[in-house]
Order: sequence, then structure tokens, then C-alpha cells
Amino acid sequence: MANDLKSEENSNAMNSTEMIPAFLRAVSLFAASDPKGAGKHGAKTVPAADLIDVNSATPRQLETLPAIGKVFSSRVINGRPYKNKNELVDRRILPPSVFAKISNRIIAREI
Repeated sequence: MANDLKSEENSNAMNSTEMIPAFLRAVSLFAASDPKGAGKHGAKTVPAADLIDVNSATPRQLETLPAIGKVFSSRVINGRPYKNKNELVDRRILPPSVFAKISNRIIAREI
């Protein structure tokens, strides 16, 4: 009976040692399934046609952006025109934390 328990324990130990490498392979395959890193930090690429132009957007359009409410949309509009979207931070129209949330969704087309 003691031999039966030892062989059962060895059998379970072998299963555990086989499961760990299998688990690690599964995790590495899952991590490799997003090669461009699109899921990182919530950043998504927006088609150029869907970008919001900070030089011509209405307050309502600007307010559809994350972290942009009435105050920030009016600051963006009152600070126009912009040569590039980075001027929103350079000219202290928006704080860097807000700009980071919207920078992949906006553009500053020249007027």
C-alpha cells in the first residue's frame, strides 16, 4: 500500500512538471499574438480620415475625445491655429497627461 501511494505521488509530480512548461508555452504564444503592441496602454491607431483636426473641430467634436470636456475644448479653440498637434502641450493648452490620451486621435492640418 505504501508503494502505491509513492507511485501515485510520483505520477502527480510528473504531471505537475509537465504542466509548467505547457503553461509557459501557452502564455508565450498568447503574448506573441499581438506583434504590433496594439493592446498596450490603450493606444489604437485611428485611420487618417477619422482623426479630429484641432484647427477646425467643433466643441462637440473635441468633447468626444477622452478627457476633453467643455473647458479643454474651449482652450483648444481659443488657442488656434496650431502648426502641429504638439503645440497643444508646448503652448500649455493641454497638460501632457491629457495630450497623451488623445494624441493618436488628433491632427493639426494647416489652415
